[in-house]
Parts: sequence; C-alpha cells; structure tokens
Amino acid sequence: MKQLLRKLFDRATPTADAPASEAPARGASPTVPANLRERLRKHPAHIERLQQALDGVTIAGREGIPRFELAVWALEGRMGTFLSEARDELDAARAAGDRKEVKRAEANVRLMSEIRLKQVWIGDTALWNHFGKPEGSAP
Repeated sequence: MKQLLRKLFDRATPTADAPASEAPARGASPTVPANLRERLRKHPAHIERLQQALDGVTIAGREGIPRFELAVWALEGRMGTFLSEARDELDAARAAGDRKEVKRAEANVRLMSEIRLKQVWIGDTALWNHFGKPEGSAP
C-alpha cells in the first residue's frame, strides 16, 4: 500500500515539453472538489498539486482497490503535506521573530487544518461521479 501511495505522490509533474501522451488529460480527471478550490483560492499552487494527485489516481487505475478510495487517500496525503509545510512556515516565522509573518503563517496552519476534514470536501458530486460511489455510501 505504501508503494502505491508513493507512486501516486512521487509522480513527476508533466511539463510543457513533455509529450502529450505523458501528460494527464484534464478531461479524463475530475477537478479538485469545489469546496477545496474555494477555500484554497488564494493558494493556486495548492489547487494544482491537488489536481495532480487526482490525475495520478486517474492514470494509476489499480485493480482491487476502489478508485474512490485511492482518490480520497491521494487528497488526504497531499493535504497532510500542505499542513506540514504550513507548520514549517510557522516555525520559520517564529524563529525569525516576524510578527506579521507569524500571524499569516498561523492563519495558513488553521486553513490547512480545516481543509483536511473530510466533511469539507467528501460530498463533492463530481468526485463521486468520476471515481464511482463506494457501495452503501451516499454523498
């Protein structure tokens, strides 16, 4: 399982020079859940990183593991990374003694903590429709 998640997260980001066959097709992947896009509107790079995680799940298509579960794990893992990065920024701001940066970093840590809560994004219909609803579940 760890190897599967590592492959999803360590996937190289396609560049503009990458052949079209290597770049994920945007039409084939769902967009980042609307609630996450709204909350992260001031963090477009984070939205892109979440999209890359979903693209990786779409490309991976593993047998035996429900794709919806893979998508959830990919989003949770990426958001965990965001929280770790925000905490590192807060530590750096505190070490530098910059009160303005400390306040900004504290707000960022709060935001990243909030978005990790599944109820913020798990009910996104487009995500469910793309990856398939788990049996016995309803958005």
